Amino acid sequence: MPQADLASPDWRHIRHLDIFLTLLFGLVVVPITAGFLGGLFIRFLYPGAAATKAIEANRGLVLIAAGLIQEAFLVLLAVLLARRRLGRGDDRHGDLLADWLGLGEPPRFRYLILGTGLGFLLLLLEALGSGLSYGILFALYGAEKARVLVEQSGAPVWEWLRSTTGPNQRLALVVLLVVLGPLAEEIWFRGVVYPAWRARWGRWVALLVESAFFGLLHLNWVAWPALFLVGCALTLVYEHYRSLWPAVFAHAFLNGMVVLALLAQTGSSGPAV
Repeated sequence: MPQADLASPDWRHIRHLDIFLTLLFGLVVVPITAGFLGGLFIRFLYPGAAATKAIEANRGLVLIAAGLIQEAFLVLLAVLLARRRLGRGDDRHGDLLADWLGLGEPPRFRYLILGTGLGFLLLLLEALGSGLSYGILFALYGAEKARVLVEQSGAPVWEWLRSTTGPNQRLALVVLLVVLGPLAEEIWFRGVVYPAWRARWGRWVALLVESAFFGLLHLNWVAWPALFLVGCALTLVYEHYRSLWPAVFAHAFLNGMVVLALLAQTGSSGPAV
């Protein structure tokens, strides 16, 4: 069966600064620009005070659109970088592109089962990371503030869910968080960034640095230890199986459990803010 060869393609043409600037651009500049342009468009359609009401009424839709743009940017960039390493006259162009991104074989059922099992492990790692965050915050700020800060780490996604209006928006957000997000992030971080840095620094340094950036992607410093541990685990899964699919399914399972837990809170006051 096709498996990703982490020594091929030779990703070393991607310089360290290139990846850092790309991450900064894709994870910060693109969403902010998309939100700004979306706001201008709404203000063009609804002049005056009506624009503010329209933005608030469509806040969930705007957030979903920004998330879609961000994930699409990661996938598009991964494909463009992979295509740079392919000969234009190669008849295997499409197959090689998929292989190099870790998607050379179809998403087999056994990978779904494996990913579900690994997803439970990710839940344990996330709990361990949350405990680590609490311990650090407890030492810095005391028990009460540490508890509030850890609870607030789930507030952004909860507010995102609460901002959706109607079942269609909520379904679109769930698809973004549970399907498109994990797929795009695995393609970029495990399919491109990790092999590029692995070729330069070796397995373990690349794993640690790439997982650190994966944690930073989520712009949540309290949750960073948990996200770092999750990133390390997902990278090891990719390293072992030479396929992105187990990592994609495990990532999707983890996100799905988090979304279910937060959906259960939408009828309550939600996380402390």
